[in-house]
Amino acid sequence: MIAAAYASRLIRRFGFWWMLLATLVTLPVRALAAAFIAPSWGIVPVQVFDGLGARLQSVAVPTICCTAAGA
Repeated sequence: MIAAAYASRLIRRFGFWWMLLATLVTLPVRALAAAFIAPSWGIVPVQVFDGLGARLQSVAVPTICCTAAGA
């Protein structure tokens, strides 16, 4: 819920496409974190990047679709 509120603020400030690009950039960062961080505590940053990307995309993608459809 906090990420969704923050996403709407970021969309107003930077626009839809920059928000979508930012969420897609988190995917390789998440993969690098999963590959190079020690397994005992390495799950935490992977889950943080995964949660941020998923939550921000869950706001950005439907908003883009509704805007493009003219709704």
